[in-house]
Amino acid sequence: MRPIPDFPGYLADEQGNIYSMKPLRPHSEPPTTPRLLKKRPRPPDKYTWVCLCRDGRQYSRKTAYLVLLTFVGPRPNGMYVCHGANGSLDDSLSNLYWATPKQNSADKYRDGTMANHVGERNPNAKLNGLQVRVIRQSYRRRGKGGLTLGELGEVFRISFRTVYDIVSGHQWRHLP
Repeated sequence: MRPIPDFPGYLADEQGNIYSMKPLRPHSEPPTTPRLLKKRPRPPDKYTWVCLCRDGRQYSRKTAYLVLLTFVGPRPNGMYVCHGANGSLDDSLSNLYWATPKQNSADKYRDGTMANHVGERNPNAKLNGLQVRVIRQSYRRRGKGGLTLGELGEVFRISFRTVYDIVSGHQWRHLP
């Protein structure tokens, strides 16, 4: 266990647990052994949080952030707390790392936590994966009897711009 920087009287361990060495009541003796704090999942993000006190104020912090802060150091500029393959409820040091926004998005896609934002799972999607593949194949064969962007738009009842974004890879980029 190590002390959490910026939060005197609190400790973190490598398994992702947060402990308090503060007294439960004002003007009472501090505990002789660390007291495990209860981690609470906070919908909708499914990360665990703990409540810490400093200078008479309460602070809610993500458990993963506190573990990385304690064992790795302060967050580098532009970086995010990321969870490894064990998922967002595993706050052990071995499952955590600082990552770029791009790595964070890749992890969310890997874990299925971006499911409502990608492809046909997006509630606003007008196409499915099969239709997107057909559009790409039909346009690629343009010199050999394929359809133009405008014709594909008419067939699938989408705009010329949407067809262009699909064939150029700006939309539906998760599909080959």
